[in-house]
Amino acid sequence: MIEKTLFQKICAGAFLIFAVISCIATAQSLCLTLELQVPFWVMFVIAFVFAFGLYLLTSYCFKLVIDALNMDVYVEHRRRDFILGILGVLLFWLVCSMPTNTHSLLYTKVVDTVVVAELDNQKEVLSDESLKQNEDLINECDQEVRRLRSRVGELQSQFMSEVIHPDRPGFGDRAKGYLQQIEELLGMDRGAIMQDITIEGQSQARRNEIAEFGRQQIENLLNLKVEDIMREYDVKISNNSQEKNKLIALISDIDRVKANMKDSSIGHQDRIKEARRVINAGYNLPDYRDLILDNVETLKNERVGHTDSNVEKYKIYKTERLHNVFKMWGDYFKGRMSDLDFDMMYWIIISIIIDIAGLVFFAIAFRKTY
Repeated sequence: MIEKTLFQKICAGAFLIFAVISCIATAQSLCLTLELQVPFWVMFVIAFVFAFGLYLLTSYCFKLVIDALNMDVYVEHRRRDFILGILGVLLFWLVCSMPTNTHSLLYTKVVDTVVVAELDNQKEVLSDESLKQNEDLINECDQEVRRLRSRVGELQSQFMSEVIHPDRPGFGDRAKGYLQQIEELLGMDRGAIMQDITIEGQSQARRNEIAEFGRQQIENLLNLKVEDIMREYDVKISNNSQEKNKLIALISDIDRVKANMKDSSIGHQDRIKEARRVINAGYNLPDYRDLILDNVETLKNERVGHTDSNVEKYKIYKTERLHNVFKMWGDYFKGRMSDLDFDMMYWIIISIIIDIAGLVFFAIAFRKTY
């Protein structure tokens, strides 16, 4: 066995360093993607061993390629080794190591920013909806009361004008018709307005008295009807308070989670896990989901709605998709991340440099020399 040179030993040590870095990144990516219900460290150790095994295979395949290209050494099956080596590198590195490393590096850099952006968006939407809920009911109540007062006021004026009309003096059919319309609007029985007055005489004074009595009765009954309407809306607002309290509770959770994101005494993965729980709670509110997603996604077809296949681009990236290496790369290749400041190409290059450096150091340290 030929003794390795000092340089080869140094390269072997460098390979080990780069291999560990790469495998840690791959292991983290696998843990994030699989999200198995086991302790994180257990899953990480298993994933690291798996990743290290694949990295050794990739390094060996890369060494086969280098040796096959080295005409100064004897290789029995040069072409076979070259082809198998290339296929092995493509399979083990290009399909597994490089994508997972890029995913892990990007995740480490942007996850906190992505989480906070999602939380801020949900808080903004839910806060606006919480304020609007009672406002909408109050405005609806005001509009209903205004419409009622306006219509009753018109009919009241027509009634009074008819009672004192010089050509049709007194309380005739037309005057009664106006009152009947008012009674219907107020939900009163027919004759309720004039039930307490005896209609006698058609003198000017008497007609004025009838008109004034009718006006007072109409206004009294109108005020009672308005009070009924307001009571109905008070009940609606009271019932609505339960929904509002639900939103306020979720907003409070968002504020708490955002504060925890800066708390180094809490494990990072625990912070992210809790943040994801709150984020998912917001998306699971059917009445507000689309409003939240309107700020997150740009759609291909507005009529189809917020489905994964209908997303053209992301304005705010989803934490759930950032955790999954397959979803992240799928979004990248489909151009859905083009509006996000993720510098994806930078992390791809860094990942390639780490792996290529490790492979080259392995090839130098263990190259065939005879």
